[in-house]
Amino acid sequence: MKLTKKFGRLFLTIEIGPGMKLRKNYICSDPNLLEELFNTKQFENFSERNSVNYVRPDVAHLFLANGERWANLRKSASIFTSKNIRSMNKLIEDSIIDVLNEMKIGAKKCEIIDFCDYADLFFAAMISRMAFSLIFPNVDLIEFPQKYVNFAKDLIIKKEQHKENEQKQKQFGLFKVLYNHILIDKQDSSNESSSNNSTTRLEVILGKLLLNNSVKAAGLQTISFALSCIVHFMANHLQVQENLRSELISLQKEDNNLLLNNSSEKALIDGVINETLRLCPVVALWFNSPHSPSSFLALIPFGFGPRRCVGIPLAKHILKKTLTAIILKFRIIYENACEIELMGKEVLKPRNVLVRIKEVKDSIDEE
Repeated sequence: MKLTKKFGRLFLTIEIGPGMKLRKNYICSDPNLLEELFNTKQFENFSERNSVNYVRPDVAHLFLANGERWANLRKSASIFTSKNIRSMNKLIEDSIIDVLNEMKIGAKKCEIIDFCDYADLFFAAMISRMAFSLIFPNVDLIEFPQKYVNFAKDLIIKKEQHKENEQKQKQFGLFKVLYNHILIDKQDSSNESSSNNSTTRLEVILGKLLLNNSVKAAGLQTISFALSCIVHFMANHLQVQENLRSELISLQKEDNNLLLNNSSEKALIDGVINETLRLCPVVALWFNSPHSPSSFLALIPFGFGPRRCVGIPLAKHILKKTLTAIILKFRIIYENACEIELMGKEVLKPRNVLVRIKEVKDSIDEE
């Protein structure tokens, strides 16, 4: 208030930062002006996040974009309309079937399993279909693991070389490496018979690229980690799991296409997902007074404001469909109740989710 009285409702401060660079900060105490800025999408008025003070080509486009470039990136939000998400249903459901089949095998063994493995399997299948239009699993990747290992080593070495020489700011072209490997494979294939390979060389390389950390972190890990956390809480709270199963069964009797239709009112499953994301956000939140009740007035696992995650509708759609399928088909049990152990740096993840799974015999069969 003292600064407002002295300098007015909007003023500029300038400080000298690292490297004698001037850092400008606008300070505003005018509610009407703030409302205009945040409600009219004036992207040029927002700067990059102050916490990011370095440039890396694998993440710079996500965190350092500002002005017109940021506005163009935000246009991708139009991809996640209800119509576009519904068009992805078949790909998502095929991936759900993949993981359900694997879970049936695990249930028959009656052994303790790490659900994180199933979550990674599902989303690897989903990204494979949605991003690269590949059949999953990639037979060539499984049959020739050494080729993938060599390819991955090449990528890791080049990325480490880039980190050690950041002053050059030389863009590391991931797809340039991909293209070079395609050329090498074409030369090798000229001396080999292609009769035993039903897939193209491009599919083989893309299958390898699929498992690169930069691709996984973009859209695979965050949702798979959230699903693993949900399964943990379902196993720890069996009564909630049974209530959710009962609600889904009753809804399925009314709507035979429950897995296809997410428009049905499913209050409990929304509550399960939201509460899990509140307790275990995929990105750690650091703020003053973390246990203050006012800290929990808003659900912000996807961030907030103009820089919030643009993929919120798709993420929730996938989580609902996957959790619905799993709860209707399997009962998840912990041998001993325990607290979830989170680990990670940029993205939080559970160390493991060790549970037993049993098929639900009275579930409604697929038509």
